[in-house]
Amino acid sequence: MSYPYPLTDPGAALATAETKVLRTHRRLQPFAARFDIQSRRLLGGGAHGVVFRVRERPRNGRLAVAKVARRLEPTTLEAIRNEVEVLELARPPVAPMVQGLLYHRPSNSLVGFTTPHVPGQTLASLLSKGPLEPEAVERIGRALIEAVLELGKCGVVHRDLKPAHVLVTDAGGALLLDFGLARRIGDDCERRGVSCTPQYASPEQLEGGRQDARSDLFTTGLILYELVEANPLFREAPGTAEECRSLQRRRLELGLEISRPCPAWMRQLIGRLLADDPRWRADTAEVTALLGAI
Repeated sequence: MSYPYPLTDPGAALATAETKVLRTHRRLQPFAARFDIQSRRLLGGGAHGVVFRVRERPRNGRLAVAKVARRLEPTTLEAIRNEVEVLELARPPVAPMVQGLLYHRPSNSLVGFTTPHVPGQTLASLLSKGPLEPEAVERIGRALIEAVLELGKCGVVHRDLKPAHVLVTDAGGALLLDFGLARRIGDDCERRGVSCTPQYASPEQLEGGRQDARSDLFTTGLILYELVEANPLFREAPGTAEECRSLQRRRLELGLEISRPCPAWMRQLIGRLLADDPRWRADTAEVTALLGAI
């Protein structure tokens, strides 16, 4: 694949053993000729990468977000490459646009990328402050649904949606974040396990089954429930995929009770999205028709 983006060398420090786990920002200083790191706190991180807020040089340049591989290992570098390719399919306004690539020169390995900084707060941050007003619940809920529907049209399944991966932008939209586990719809992602966040995983994901747009829609139903109730449907997750799936099945069999104010259409949609069997779950066409009828 050819990348039509400017290349930046993050420096020889990425080749050293001590940078296998990036514990401090100082270890990214070799690419400081291009960026200034803006915060002592990571914006996020997962199994394969860590995320920083940076500012392009010269001084007072544009804010950006940099994701860099945790270690120079084949599986980690493959995950970074996959995320860049998936983001090429998703693109704004659903997902951040890749604006620069970070290469390790000695090995010519792609080790990271940058995206524009978008002002806003994650949904997890908003919910940590307490229940949202009904107007905000409806506005954010609709923006999230529209983003997930658009992602499906792009041919991508995210596979790790959760409130921490939804940015509620200052402009009022919903931007999906962290595509580290995302795949093209139809690619092989039938792997049993809990590499995702199990409290937000779909039944077929926990079972290692085929995952498509309906899998993301199930997770969207869980996020909408949490948006309304200000509490997740699943607070804890056991250690194995089998145990998570068993807990999930029992909880869904009990039915859903929504106690806080909620638009009728959202209440109906949550129930349809949280069908245990994807064959009976609301699909993209049904959700699109429901939104169009509001």
